Amino acid sequence: MSPTLRRLLLLAAATPFLLAAGWTVTAQSPDQTVEGRLFLRAETLFNKGKLDEAMADFARVARLRPDHPGVRFYSGEFWFRRQDFAKARSFLQPLADHPEYGSRARQRLSDMAVSGRQASIVKDIQAYLDGGAWNQALESGRRALEASPDHTGLLWSATFAAAMSGQQNLAEQLARRFAQAGGEPDRQADLRHLIDGWFARGHAPQEAVQHLLAIADPRLRPPPVMAALEELMLAAKQHDAFEQLLLEERQRPGADQRAVDRRLVRFYTATGQYQKGLRLVSARPIESMDDNLDYLELLTLSAQEEKAMDTARMLMDLQGNDRRFHHAWLRAFHHLVGRTGQVPMGKDARGSPFRLIALGEVNRILTTPAESGNPAAVLTALRTGIVLRDEGIMKKAIDHLARLPVEDRLLDEMIEAAEDMTEHHHRAQAIWFLEVLLSQRPDDHRIQRSLAENYYLDNRTAEALALLKSAHATEPKSVRTLLLLVDAMTSAGQAAAALDLVLERLKDPYLEEAVRRQLKTKANVLGAEIDVGPALSSASASPDGSTQPDGTANPDGTPTPDGAPNPDGAAPPGDASPTADPAPAPTGTPPATGSPPAAPGPDTPLNLFPTQTTPGEE
Repeated sequence: MSPTLRRLLLLAAATPFLLAAGWTVTAQSPDQTVEGRLFLRAETLFNKGKLDEAMADFARVARLRPDHPGVRFYSGEFWFRRQDFAKARSFLQPLADHPEYGSRARQRLSDMAVSGRQASIVKDIQAYLDGGAWNQALESGRRALEASPDHTGLLWSATFAAAMSGQQNLAEQLARRFAQAGGEPDRQADLRHLIDGWFARGHAPQEAVQHLLAIADPRLRPPPVMAALEELMLAAKQHDAFEQLLLEERQRPGADQRAVDRRLVRFYTATGQYQKGLRLVSARPIESMDDNLDYLELLTLSAQEEKAMDTARMLMDLQGNDRRFHHAWLRAFHHLVGRTGQVPMGKDARGSPFRLIALGEVNRILTTPAESGNPAAVLTALRTGIVLRDEGIMKKAIDHLARLPVEDRLLDEMIEAAEDMTEHHHRAQAIWFLEVLLSQRPDDHRIQRSLAENYYLDNRTAEALALLKSAHATEPKSVRTLLLLVDAMTSAGQAAAALDLVLERLKDPYLEEAVRRQLKTKANVLGAEIDVGPALSSASASPDGSTQPDGTANPDGTPTPDGAPNPDGAAPPGDASPTADPAPAPTGTPPATGSPPAAPGPDTPLNLFPTQTTPGEE
């Protein structure tokens, strides 16, 4: 009997006893085949994370047994982990009903469907973020996180959106979840810098700048963040640092160079570096209307107003429907008057008198329905009427503005226009216009103060006093408002109460010395006996408490000749800051009714628009 036959007989005799003990008898275990041993080794490597080595062994198994279900399953798993869902699906779909691998294959197919939806959601949220739709991005992210609470992409986007929509607590919570879910350390740090910087703008501007500059991912510096950085850095006079930031952004791969160039041009304009701006605009093709408008603005501010007006007229011919070029012409005209101190009597390159062009533009604004309904256009017409000393234009423009909403972006310029009218003896029009503004903004202390000043000059002391008390309650630190209020109270027979106000303000330990001297002088006029102290080297106080023309600091917030800071912290005239205190306050008693100061003659310079300086210019 051969050895093989003997082994078979022995196995047959033992089979009943093995079956009784629960054993399964096969002729040979599959794991003992070559492909079986290779598969077990590949599976072990795969589960240990050594995917490349495992896939090499799975490939050998497939050559020996092309239909091996385990190789198919792990190949699908491999491509799933590589996020190539199409390849993964091609391996896993045929295994959906397999008795051993079917349940796991179906789970992975379900995971891929969810991941695909998540990828689509993340893409949609990114589109919201790119468009600045922060609330929509946040709401979409929160809904998606209900189904996938640990998805790092969703958590990153939701944290970004929460920060930009002003929800600090929610942004903090989502940032912590992003870290707990295993978000990359660099992305964690960027989110931390965004949150810390964005919410420190109001109380710690320098800290805000440091954090926002530390952000490495450019996606976390969208236009609002760049605008905040610009505002903070310019306020801190960090012009060189902000310029360097923009120049570096311009060189970044994938950056929108056109957008960065436009921001650079506007930065140079805002900081008075007009020649740099002109060089940048001239160094590249002018491809858009915005480019042309930037060019006109730079020509105007660099004292090339007539060239700006000629260029604007050319662009009017080419783009007659774009009203912005008409407004740019008027702005250049205004600037020329402010710089030269007189209305130009000459003609442009086509032989048209400047004055007639200006009148034609104003007439077009006030008679065209589309323009007469545009507050910015009508305000431009009003300011042109002031330059031309044409009360008819002023009345028509104010009548139009009385029927239009007062927009936040125009409010500062509207107050300036009213004060220009006051300065140049059009007080009736100034009062009317300020009453129009106050009817829509009854709590604005700047309008209250400016209107009160006009009422005071018009001997309407009781009305001035009511407005000044309201303005002082809203802005108690404004020295200009305080001095106006004290003068009005004195005129109304309330000198004792006025003195109490001045003495109370003198208790402030942080008052600047120039302001303190003026308030002491004012108190002495009202009956106190206070040592004012030695005279300042470059300023002397008038008996009524106001500064002389050569003073270094005025209590009304106007700029000083030598550039010293204003006591109110107010910006100089022409500054776009909403805290700017516009014109000087009247002191003493108001003029008698019916006897205003003499109006300027036709040759008197009109200094309505201060000449721009060019700080930092080469």
